[in-house]
Amino acid sequence: MEDLHPDLERILIPAEVIQARVCELAAQIDRDYAGVERLYLVGILKGAFIFLADLARVLKTPHSVDFMALSSYGKATSSGAVRILMDLREPVEGQHV
Repeated sequence: MEDLHPDLERILIPAEVIQARVCELAAQIDRDYAGVERLYLVGILKGAFIFLADLARVLKTPHSVDFMALSSYGKATSSGAVRILMDLREPVEGQHV
């Protein structure tokens, strides 16, 4: 058995299964956006950065990557209002996102 971080009890989905699914998603995106000049990948920090990096590495479609940071929390609980802490560097209008 693999050595787990002390905070972990068990692995629910093995890394190989996740990577296979990322490859499937990339293949689907490549089919859906075949012929597109550029795809604009947007990740929401902090949770999406590893997934988006893995996806971007496998995509064949030309793409650029950007991130947003959002918050819906006050001191310890959700306020219900989403605040943009860091916005995209370019507008998404007219782009394949």
